[in-house]
Amino acid sequence: MCKIIFTKLTKNELIQYFCEILRTAILDTKKRFNYLVKMKLFIKNIDREINEAQLESLFVPYGEVVSTKIVYDTITWESKGFGFVEMGNKTEAYKAIDALNGKEVNGRALIVDIAVEKRR
Repeated sequence: MCKIIFTKLTKNELIQYFCEILRTAILDTKKRFNYLVKMKLFIKNIDREINEAQLESLFVPYGEVVSTKIVYDTITWESKGFGFVEMGNKTEAYKAIDALNGKEVNGRALIVDIAVEKRR
């Protein structure tokens, strides 16, 4: 059946047909990749009284939260005012960034950005 359909198409129509199939496959793969890749966010200006559970509850409405970590001073065990949240995928992470960057929590405007690996 396919042989009959393809023999009726001109060379240019055949090329366009296969290009469209490839374009669709590439877009589908990109969507799947973005959906599967976790993304770590860096959060600055966190109020020192907020704990990890409260920080996680801020991000849950925007998607799956894989992990949450607030950085504490090793001597005093006080919060240093920044932390990390790992989201389930990139789409959810970008939604959280758009919604929470600049949002005021306990009188302090959060700064939410993509975490960058520290070079050693």
